[in-house]
Amino acid sequence: MKRNIIYILLMAFYVTLFAPGCTKAPNGYLSSYIYYNQYLVLVPRGTTFASLNNNINDQGSSLPYTVKMTHIYDSAGNSADDIFFKKYPVTLWTGLYNPLIDTTLTQIQSKQRTTDTFAIWLNSAGGRLEANQATVNLPLGTYFFDMTVSNSAGVKTYSKVGSFKLVDPDKFSLSNVNQGIRDPNTTLSVATGKTPAITVTQVSSDVTERTIILKIVDKNGKPFNAAAGEIRNYVIPTGLTTYLNFHNWSISTTNSDTAAIYQFATLPFPYFVQSGIYTRFTSATVYYTIASSAVKYDNRNAGAFMPLVYFQFNVNVPGTYLLTVQLPDVTHT
Repeated sequence: MKRNIIYILLMAFYVTLFAPGCTKAPNGYLSSYIYYNQYLVLVPRGTTFASLNNNINDQGSSLPYTVKMTHIYDSAGNSADDIFFKKYPVTLWTGLYNPLIDTTLTQIQSKQRTTDTFAIWLNSAGGRLEANQATVNLPLGTYFFDMTVSNSAGVKTYSKVGSFKLVDPDKFSLSNVNQGIRDPNTTLSVATGKTPAITVTQVSSDVTERTIILKIVDKNGKPFNAAAGEIRNYVIPTGLTTYLNFHNWSISTTNSDTAAIYQFATLPFPYFVQSGIYTRFTSATVYYTIASSAVKYDNRNAGAFMPLVYFQFNVNVPGTYLLTVQLPDVTHT
């Protein structure tokens, strides 16, 4: 009996001694060493932006978690919270936009609304840096940020875990300039013409303007007459499909004796539709032909051949842009 009492007392002693140290294991895991694989992200100011493929490296932290930007510092280490955690008016889409259908300002504005929102933030699901047009209100430069990550295991703060640099975007992009020589009767390819020389000049930086002036000229600089139909859309041989050009994405087109002038409503320009998602047309190719009656190719019979000019061009910031396309092997007749 005495031995049993001693055993019970010893068990009580051990329970009393070790019970305070017995705590429930945490539900999940949150690493103290979360980081970004790409520490510095370039953000083009005044544009819609997302840092693709740059979520946080969570070091095995339990999902799901929530990421939040908490503080921002300038390159000197001073707080920039007052300008970055301020909300700015931004125009957002409320409906699917199709530039081939929504061809008037009234139609476009019916699918937009203006709301106050932050200019730059972290995607809460994965930490990806995102931004919108409101960054136009923020000064250029390099910034660092703190963030918190929270999940079932708790909340942790990560100081100056990432950085971004606000830079002015390229005003426009131009690529893949080509010229084909076509039979005017069948539009079938005859040969490859010399590569056109294209110069782009921003003739106005007025933020209210969204205009492209397209001039196509011969090797001597003489312009083809858009008003007289010398500059034309290109239709493939079946006659069922027209290859797109600036006209298809614009809200108005004016043809003069020296140029075709396009007014557009959205930036970046052009846009396109793919599987119901409306996206910047980063690979947009525009196609134009020149009436064979206005053309004499070097070493070819006049009126027997038709130039097909095609290239990729995008506008990223407001203004008026003059595109001069010169055909180096063609004379205007």
